[in-house]
Amino acid sequence: MLSSQADYYRRRAGEYDVTAYGDVVAARARIARLVAEMQPTGTVLEIACGTGLWTEALAGLAETVTAIDVAPEAVAIARDRVRSNSVRFEVADVFSWKTAARFDVIFFSAWLSHVPMSRFEQFWQLLRGLLAEGGRVLFIDEHVEVRDNDLVRD
Repeated sequence: MLSSQADYYRRRAGEYDVTAYGDVVAARARIARLVAEMQPTGTVLEIACGTGLWTEALAGLAETVTAIDVAPEAVAIARDRVRSNSVRFEVADVFSWKTAARFDVIFFSAWLSHVPMSRFEQFWQLLRGLLAEGGRVLFIDEHVEVRDNDLVRD
């Protein structure tokens, strides 16, 4: 399942922003407001960074951002969009990614709905191991009914 999701996002990286957000300028403003409300400060790990719309906003508040995504095509777009010395991009699958770093904030948008139920507990255990003492997990996702409709169409 995760492999087919990765293939899907690799194929759609170039058109993703417009199809997912429509008005990208308005989406960037909305994302900036949401991120400002969440206050992701310190060291931030962004899972499934995609094309970097959220990374861009995170970089404005965080000390550093490590942004990972399994799709190299999406990461290439994100690297072009977010040109900051405080952001490091990696092409990686979160389930096999290894790091000694611990993060003050772990953030993801529209990712939790992609985690298969069979790996749900493993995912949260993984996050616990990546969080610094007193760290927070922040996420935004779509309602399950919306996600199910998207999967039926695709």
